[in-house]
Amino acid sequence: MKQRWKAALENELNSQDMISASFFSDQNRLITLCLAENDDKEKEHFLQVQKGLEKKAGISCFLCMTAVELSQDLKSGYQELLHGLDGYPFQPEPVYWSSEVGDSSCSFSCEEEVRHVFQLEADDTAEAAEKLFLKFSDCRYTAGAICMAISSVEHSLLEGFPKAVRFEFLMGVNPTVYNSYDQLKNLFLKDLSSYFSFQQRAAHEGSRWLIKKAVSYIQKHYAEDLKAGEVAGIIHVSPNHFSQLIKQETGKHFNDFLHEVRLEQAKKLLKETSCRVFEIAERVGYREYKYFVHIFKKSTTLTPTQYRNLVHAHGGHERNPYEERERM
Repeated sequence: MKQRWKAALENELNSQDMISASFFSDQNRLITLCLAENDDKEKEHFLQVQKGLEKKAGISCFLCMTAVELSQDLKSGYQELLHGLDGYPFQPEPVYWSSEVGDSSCSFSCEEEVRHVFQLEADDTAEAAEKLFLKFSDCRYTAGAICMAISSVEHSLLEGFPKAVRFEFLMGVNPTVYNSYDQLKNLFLKDLSSYFSFQQRAAHEGSRWLIKKAVSYIQKHYAEDLKAGEVAGIIHVSPNHFSQLIKQETGKHFNDFLHEVRLEQAKKLLKETSCRVFEIAERVGYREYKYFVHIFKKSTTLTPTQYRNLVHAHGGHERNPYEERERM
């Protein structure tokens, strides 16, 4: 097909007395350098070339053109042409000048919009995907930018579970081959279907992978002002479902589990550092010193200072506080 494409284009140009030379810069991109008259009818002329090419080669194609004076540097013209080719998805005509392609006409959080679609219920994703790609078109997003955004979100979704789902974008999508919004949207819908199918399997198996990811996130971000809703958003489930999952896995409610993680870190700092108690409280996520002491004593029956003194008195080895009280 590629050789038929190349031969048909060069024959079409030669038939109009235009000298040309072509090479493939990618699987789906043919670069052609030709000598042409620089007049007002040139775009109309190449539109006829494009129509003849589609008819004779039996392929659907578009042409992006860049005019370069022979005395100019071809490299800069080539870079301008590549930029123009990237603009194909949002160009209204099959033949256009690279100078007609600008940058994105609006700015929005591309990855955030993609992530939002993954967070919806399965029945709502088709309509959401349609609106998302209409927004891509309105904002003149290139196929390459879309591929990067979707693959980045998919990578974050499967962090810690790299073999869980076969995502097309995560495996690598060539934006010069899948160079239209419809093609990319169909791949996106395929990935969404794979993701929701996996979610159903995971739910049937107890959703262990979801809670494993949530627990890992809590253990990394325990020092922040962490809320259950935030963690639920990370694993893309509702707050109510998350509460059920973490209780099922840990036997504790979210706040109790978060306290447990923070207190374990506090104990470690009390044993291994000379930091003041209020500093340790802040480092493990408690902004109020008195509340930290209250939670610590509720869990261990000792204040942080008593705990530190007790551990140091026994050579850095923790003892059961209840046993120590009996001895005292």
